[in-house]
Amino acid sequence: MKPNQLFFREGVDVASIALMMTVALHLAATVSSAADPGTADPGTADPGTADPGTWWTSSDLLKAQKGVWTRLDSETRSGLLADRRKGMGRALIVDYLEGESVWFVHRGDLTLPRSLSNGHGLIVLGNLKIEGSYDDYSYESYTGSLVVMGDFEVEHVASWGGLHVDGDLRSSGLVFAAYNDFTFEVAGTLSAKILVVDDKSAEYDSPSAGLELTTWAEVPPEVVYQSIRQLDGRMWDVGYLDGGSVEELWPSFDDLQRRIASGLPVFRQPPAGEDLIANLEKVLDPATTPPDVNAVAVTDPLAMRLAAYWREDLSKATLEAMLQADDLELLRALKDNESVPRKVRKRADQRFLELWGLARQR
Repeated sequence: MKPNQLFFREGVDVASIALMMTVALHLAATVSSAADPGTADPGTADPGTADPGTWWTSSDLLKAQKGVWTRLDSETRSGLLADRRKGMGRALIVDYLEGESVWFVHRGDLTLPRSLSNGHGLIVLGNLKIEGSYDDYSYESYTGSLVVMGDFEVEHVASWGGLHVDGDLRSSGLVFAAYNDFTFEVAGTLSAKILVVDDKSAEYDSPSAGLELTTWAEVPPEVVYQSIRQLDGRMWDVGYLDGGSVEELWPSFDDLQRRIASGLPVFRQPPAGEDLIANLEKVLDPATTPPDVNAVAVTDPLAMRLAAYWREDLSKATLEAMLQADDLELLRALKDNESVPRKVRKRADQRFLELWGLARQR
């Protein structure tokens, strides 16, 4: 299991900054241009007429539905959750509703036929259905927060900001709540294939179905193993293991953001077999011979990541396979692995910048 720790983003290197910028740049390229909602053209089309393959930012939403979303004053916001139908007690999000912050409210049910990147404080007085994913930490460097007073239906959730659902949260994929400056709470039933809560003030019942990984409790190894077999191999943070075991692996919030922003799958199809765990242990085991390491490393993206970070005995064939992988995190690990020949590290750096450039153009 991952030890309980603060989720800092300080002290990152240039490559790390590039990785984080990739998400924001990709989202900027796939959404309509955002404008201040107060200056939006009142004749702007409803979001429902846009290409369903694009992301919408919260500015797009407020602009397109000008007059539907209205500002909610502090006093009304503070009393919004005073009389709560689910009986959770005082909602954690209340502290963020008070004060001078700006929140916009939508009265009634709302359906969005595309993914939403939220950089505002949004309140839906009804049910919210997003036919795509929700991310509150990629748009224009702002952190968004969302309050849904009914049920929330969505594919994936990447929440760094505040998220309060007063009804049920129904996710068809992964729900990832991270970072301790904001809150995550679900008053009703929470359903998702996998729930990850990483150092986050949270209140919810365990998922009615699926797997749960949280830094606030011991996670059984079998839950980690099942998650590894289900989540894409490029969805795992392998850099902090320092020679640890597979059960210490932890999903990556940044990789979730990158994959949903690019429309890439988050889950394996189909799930991997049980032999994957044994192969990953071989990569991490110092006693595994170089031929065995190289044979295993090329069988799975996660095995590749582990080998790029922690092995010093990679063959030319394995290194070449890594150089061809479309995995920014893997290439960053490869170019920083001092045991790798300098020419290979230079190629890895060039490949990294090439992929980063492609992401900027999309």
